[in-house]
Amino acid sequence: MTKIVIVAGGLATRMLPITEEIPKCLVDINGKPLIQHQLEFFKSKGYTEFIFCVAHLADKVKEYFGNGSEFGIKIQYVQETKELMGTAGSVKLAEPLIIEPEFIVYYGDNLTSMDMGRLRKFHSLKRSLATIVLRPSPPNYKASSIILLHPDNRIKLFLEKPTPVDYDKYCEEKMYINSGIYLFGREIFGMIPKDTKFDFAKDLFPKLLNFREPFFGYPTTEFFREIGRVEKYEAFLLEVKGKQNIFDAANDKKAVFLDRDGVINENGPRIDSPEKLIMLPGVPESIKKLNEAGYLTIIVTNQPEIAKGFFTVDDLNQVNEHLGKLLAEKGAHIDHIYFCPHHPESGFPGEIPELKMKCACRKPEPGMILKAMKDFGIDATKSWMVGDSKADIIAGQKAGVKTILLISGGGSGAKQEDEIMCKPDFESTDLKGAVKLILP
Repeated sequence: MTKIVIVAGGLATRMLPITEEIPKCLVDINGKPLIQHQLEFFKSKGYTEFIFCVAHLADKVKEYFGNGSEFGIKIQYVQETKELMGTAGSVKLAEPLIIEPEFIVYYGDNLTSMDMGRLRKFHSLKRSLATIVLRPSPPNYKASSIILLHPDNRIKLFLEKPTPVDYDKYCEEKMYINSGIYLFGREIFGMIPKDTKFDFAKDLFPKLLNFREPFFGYPTTEFFREIGRVEKYEAFLLEVKGKQNIFDAANDKKAVFLDRDGVINENGPRIDSPEKLIMLPGVPESIKKLNEAGYLTIIVTNQPEIAKGFFTVDDLNQVNEHLGKLLAEKGAHIDHIYFCPHHPESGFPGEIPELKMKCACRKPEPGMILKAMKDFGIDATKSWMVGDSKADIIAGQKAGVKTILLISGGGSGAKQEDEIMCKPDFESTDLKGAVKLILP
């Protein structure tokens, strides 16, 4: 099983006076140390071997957790003794304890319920040496780093401590935030000098870019909290007050599911290249309002042309990448895009036989919406589906979300026996009007 290396040796000066006598990873949340909540979550997912990188108040951590046996896990320790070695320098000390081909690095002031299995699968498919877990940067948010991606998710830019000039320079790009969760191939140790102060963000990541190593970003909007400042800690205590399982906070997100063609862009035939995607009026501004109101914005779109052989998944990805750039120019973003490539009917020249099927993801079936709910911890009762066809509305109803039909749409897409279900909660002429209904 993949080992998880927990970086927990910092001085925690931003958490004073709370951390005068205890390290940050041991601050109390609902009767347990912060990191115990995370260890219990990891254990529930099959991760049982951990290495703690400790320094400041290290004895407190060792005294509480010991070798981990009381918690049903195995814990080993590496300790900086003379001076702090930086994030990467401290992890370098764990090299003799790791024989597996890959390992996860996790900052001890984080909390997440993200699916590490999906992260590992992504890392493997990309044949990555280093993969950073990223979160989308909210509009007008000045983070401690600017991270940009190529279309294939390779890291294009990693800029630590950016200036206002940097933000102006890259304002039209889709920016991401470093989460402090990394997956490395064991070969990464060869790029970290021994007995030298060395940081991941300041030193290692620029080195990976300079040497053109396989270095990727893994964007996600799964539940994540960083408890690195007093105000963040106090806010999280209020968020989870009275909750036995603090990760219940991961399952109450609200989302607006959007059909793409006819809702976001003009519904033309075969949108198989970026220049064929024409944004509808007012869409970026409407999506930005949803972003700012805390709604996940998720596209769920049928793309049967892939099964028919009219265009490829790569073609679709280029179109969606272009869509993201158009939205970013206006300070808006889509959190994720789900698409169904299937089509049940045969007889098209060049069709893809393995995609000719009846599936659970093609609307009016709710498969894409249900998968998004599971992936991102979305509460159906707080969420909406906006579409321009009966198939969109029925899919939303089957998933248990409120529905808005854009009456400009002319497509049906619904089976005759489903017609009785197609009574949306609301109707609107366009996305701008739909957002007014969602955000009265």
